[in-house]
This record gives sequence, structure tokens and C-alpha cells, in this order.
Amino acid sequence: MIVIIYILILAITIFTAYWAYKNGKLSKHPTIYIIIPTLLYWYWESQAEGNIRIDLILIYPILFAIYIAVLWGKFRYYSIFISALLMVMNIIFFIFSYDLFGKYPG
Repeated sequence: MIVIIYILILAITIFTAYWAYKNGKLSKHPTIYIIIPTLLYWYWESQAEGNIRIDLILIYPILFAIYIAVLWGKFRYYSIFISALLMVMNIIFFIFSYDLFGKYPG
């Protein structure tokens, strides 16, 4: 159930970011579109059982696309590098989440 809610929230965030980008409103507060999905992912990761396949196949590509879409207007091609650094931060969080939340692999 939490996966469905997370997917819906991400879809709404992507739609909102796209709408704001098309209407010229994204440049005012673009960091909120990076912070909200990242915090939602971290919350989901704290509740999940540590299934890396869902992260790699579903969540990470969506987060990466959101980061690039948000940062593209200001940084252009540098947004890819910045987004990659943000994804490294998410992967590190995933690795440490096993100790932080008492999860066991497998």
C-alpha cells in the first residue's frame, strides 16, 4: 500500500514540476521540487524492508528525472552532474538505512 501511495505522490510531483516549468513558475522556488521527493523517498526507505530492486528499477530513475527537470533551467548540462551527486546521496542513505532502521538484507 505504501508503494502505491509513494508512486502517486511522485506522479503528482512530476506533474506539478512539469506544469510549473511550462508556466515559468519553477524558477522561483525550484529546491522544493527536489526536497519533497527526496524526503518522501527517505521516509519510504525507512519503512521498507530494504528491497534494492524497487529502488533501482522504479524510484531512482524517477528521482533522477525529477532532479534533472528541476535543475535544467538554471544549470543546463551541469544539472546531470548535480543530479548524479544527489543520487549518490540517496544511495548512501539506502546503505546506512540498514543500520539506522534495523533492517536486515534478504
